[in-house]
Amino acid sequence: MNKFAFTQASNDAPLLMPVTESVLPVNTLAHREQRFRSFVDNSSDIFFELTAGGSLSYVSPQWQTALGHPLQETLGQSFQAFVHPEDSAACQACFQQALLSREKSSDLAFRLRCQDGSYKDHMGSVWRVLAPVEATWVLAGAVKERPQAAKLDEGLILARQIFETAFEAIFVCDLEGNLLEVNAEACRLAKYSREDMLRLRNVDIVAQEEVPRIDSELDVADAGGVNENRWLLLCSDGSTVPLDLVVQRLPGDRYLAIGRNLTEREKIQKELAQARDAAEAANLTKSRFLAAVSHDLRQPIQAISLFQEALRLTGLNDRQKNINDNLALAIQSLGGMLHALLDLSRLDAGAVTPVPEVRACRTLLHALDREFWPLAQAKSLQLRFCYTRGPASMLVDPRLFQSMLGNLVGNAIKYTERGGVLICLRRRGGHALIQVWDTGIGIAPSKIEAIFEEYRQIGNHERDRSKGLGLGLSIVRRLSRLLGTEVVCRSRPGRGSVFEFSLPLVNTPPATAHTQVMRATPLTSPLPSGRIIVLEDDGMVSQALALNLTALGMRVTTFSSAEAALASADIHDAYCYISDFRLPGINGLEFLETLQQRSSTPIKAVILSGDASPNQIKLNPATSWTVLLKPVELEQLLAAIEAQVSMSASH
Repeated sequence: MNKFAFTQASNDAPLLMPVTESVLPVNTLAHREQRFRSFVDNSSDIFFELTAGGSLSYVSPQWQTALGHPLQETLGQSFQAFVHPEDSAACQACFQQALLSREKSSDLAFRLRCQDGSYKDHMGSVWRVLAPVEATWVLAGAVKERPQAAKLDEGLILARQIFETAFEAIFVCDLEGNLLEVNAEACRLAKYSREDMLRLRNVDIVAQEEVPRIDSELDVADAGGVNENRWLLLCSDGSTVPLDLVVQRLPGDRYLAIGRNLTEREKIQKELAQARDAAEAANLTKSRFLAAVSHDLRQPIQAISLFQEALRLTGLNDRQKNINDNLALAIQSLGGMLHALLDLSRLDAGAVTPVPEVRACRTLLHALDREFWPLAQAKSLQLRFCYTRGPASMLVDPRLFQSMLGNLVGNAIKYTERGGVLICLRRRGGHALIQVWDTGIGIAPSKIEAIFEEYRQIGNHERDRSKGLGLGLSIVRRLSRLLGTEVVCRSRPGRGSVFEFSLPLVNTPPATAHTQVMRATPLTSPLPSGRIIVLEDDGMVSQALALNLTALGMRVTTFSSAEAALASADIHDAYCYISDFRLPGINGLEFLETLQQRSSTPIKAVILSGDASPNQIKLNPATSWTVLLKPVELEQLLAAIEAQVSMSASH
């Protein structure tokens, strides 16, 4: 078995020499050394030898010729110092493997650094040899510069592999539109063989309706632009495939188009859109249904409320009064929840349209004082108002404004047990800043956004329905956007909260005549006996109204339709008219207007509406009739009658 060792030549170049079991004659060894040295010196390859530590102990003259590094400066440096950083790991792994193997390593491509800092591509291999002095294995190797053609061939092979395995469809055509190259994905999508597809032109693989677009797209590419648009790929069977196609001009009079199949994405988008549309349609249908049947839903509650009031007037004992009071609270809670649900449904159904009017700021807030003072007093809370100095008016829908602010004030009272509620109106430039302060339970910062969601309540874990459904602030947010503003909340848990929003001020003085939508206000004096005309098509509500008013000493005549009432000779000169708005045939407003035309003096009237928006009831500015939203409490109705009589007396 042959062994190898290094011997030293006169120029300090170590040479690989076979050593046999017998000692060769000295002259034979010298002759072989000379021949090997001549081969190394004149070879275009670079030969090198590494120490056990990886430093260069020898390099052939071609090292300096090819790379420019002087031989003496090279010796002693690490071979890895001349290898490109990106190739260093692979090169090191190859060397380590060669040390462990008896075989020469496979050819490895790597880049070597030239003296000017550039890199050249090289190909080489290494093998292990035994250093006789150290008696350890070291590495010797040979490398040569890679021919440019070989690198080009490898690049073309790699490019072809990428081309054929790409997930995108790739098309190449000439200036006349003839297809020159297509990849496997393009053939798969178009359902052609490669040979058949290369016989076609670009106009043959585009849906007919999109052919006119080709010239304009290529014009952009000719100008150096890159187009990305949706195209329909025409398949061999006449079907089409949507592609997101990028088109650009290549050097050499070529066009390149790369397309991604949109079929799955468009299918998912379509399904999502259908699901969204179905959900929105279902929600809108629900909202429209509730908005449409709001009158019918309010009627039974109105009847129950009035029958409960009639029961209260019958002289109950203490136990019966307690039961009746609890019944009243249950009816009030049910009515409040119904109001909230129907209001929310009308807002979602788009059935609410703002009707702006110029109103005095103090007048708008004063209505809240009348409504919420009894609630605050019942909880021993202070209810205070502060106004900006001087007169101030806003252009706003008064009903939407009072509904929004009323929800905020009602919430403040509901969640405040000690202290009170402060309602402020401050001037901020050309805007009015409206604030509702409370000393209630407060809200954690992380939950402030959540309180504006539907059915979300803070501090009502026991689901006490006397506190509502958690829709008030959701309604507030919708109303604020209808009014062109946004409600902002700041709060400290255990200390209280402030809700605020702003609306523009105007210089126009407010109108004196307007429709008033009344809420519950206490009756200040007993009503005198008189004849009341009740126009109500719901038999139970009509009976309950008559029962209550009769118990209070009034004479009541009921009619179920406007036509029947107008045909009666006993319809004129009533003390007050109470009419439902929605009636079969002529509605309540038209009935009252007809009566007013027959009368020489203003008539006194209260309109009851089971529809969620009194805005739909357009009163003549010359009238001062009151509109009440069902379900109406008896005290609220009596206060409205009293107000009508008082206005008539003052006129």
